[in-house]
Amino acid sequence: MRGDNPFRPGSGLEPPYFAGRGAETGEFARLLRRLKAGKAENAVVCGLRGVGKTVLLRRFSRMCGSEGFLPVTGMNYDASRCDPTLFIKSFRHDVESAIATIKMEGVGGKIRSAGECLKPKNIGVPGVISYEPSYDQVSSAPLDAEIKLCVTQGLEKVQKSGIGGLVAMMDEFHTVTDAEASGWNVLGSLIAAFNELQQEGLPVSLVLCGLPPMVANVKNARSYSERMFGSMEVSNLNADAAKNAILKPLSHINKSFSDETISAIIYDTEGYPYFIQFFSSEIIERIDARHVELGDYDKVRQSIIEKLGNSFFAQRIASLSDTQKRVLFEIASSKNDACFSTICKKMNMSKGAISGHLRRLDQKGIIYKQQRGLYRFAMPMFKKYILSSANR
Repeated sequence: MRGDNPFRPGSGLEPPYFAGRGAETGEFARLLRRLKAGKAENAVVCGLRGVGKTVLLRRFSRMCGSEGFLPVTGMNYDASRCDPTLFIKSFRHDVESAIATIKMEGVGGKIRSAGECLKPKNIGVPGVISYEPSYDQVSSAPLDAEIKLCVTQGLEKVQKSGIGGLVAMMDEFHTVTDAEASGWNVLGSLIAAFNELQQEGLPVSLVLCGLPPMVANVKNARSYSERMFGSMEVSNLNADAAKNAILKPLSHINKSFSDETISAIIYDTEGYPYFIQFFSSEIIERIDARHVELGDYDKVRQSIIEKLGNSFFAQRIASLSDTQKRVLFEIASSKNDACFSTICKKMNMSKGAISGHLRRLDQKGIIYKQQRGLYRFAMPMFKKYILSSANR
């Protein structure tokens, strides 16, 4: 990559200019103000892959630190954490690793950048915070009680350092659901634990982040969850925000794009943050001109789209069976949301067989159930990729 290329396409990487999320950061700032005033609230942050949810969560984490709250960030949750034993082990790790980022300076406390201390063997500031992490402890207590104990003990320790409270922020949490067949109810237990903690007046909040199905998962987990959580839907950037996401980074280097080029990038990427970073970065890598005109972009446009397909989409379907790829094509061929009964009819397969394929595609994070019997792609521009691939 060129040394003067300011764009940073990648998973969860901070963009050179944080564009178009004023409403979300404003809402989170309000949540922190309410928490500081003793009125705890919670949030569900949802959106497709590539819209910048993880970047937003990291921004929230920094806001917590500047407002005197300890951010507990869980970034590696997956379906295996539906198992209560694995979940509480991961949750303890996140709480204790967050505590390890506290650095005492005089009377007050400062929060070091997350990641400086990961899974410490001993966490401590002499006379203030000192204990052995309990990653491998196994308890027979109910999961909600275990979560409450973990948060309460952690909160007690951090408040001694001058930290006002704790905000748990869990990413990829659409994968953590309650499973009736196994009797596991991790999501319901987590919500119940934080509900009880907040009823007791403790300064803690819960932010869950993931794909759109998480909204329904939270609703189904506890009947009162609608009263606990506000919702933030993270989507594509509007035209002005997308333009700034391109122009602001370019202002720091000796490079410029014409207005027509910027409009074409926004049109091709549909305003999704990751794709804006990807396309802009590729243009700088491929075009030597200091000022990029639309004609210059047109010469490399198709090869950029193909590279995006190979790097972002192709790897996600490489391991799929031919039947699952056919299911994806039928979903892509639908004018709006794909209907389960229509897919069955076009595929000429039993409902049970199609249901199994859809479930596996959902587990892989390729599609999701919008509502009963209706399916959508979990990635922007994926529909175009499937249809164009079928025509090659």
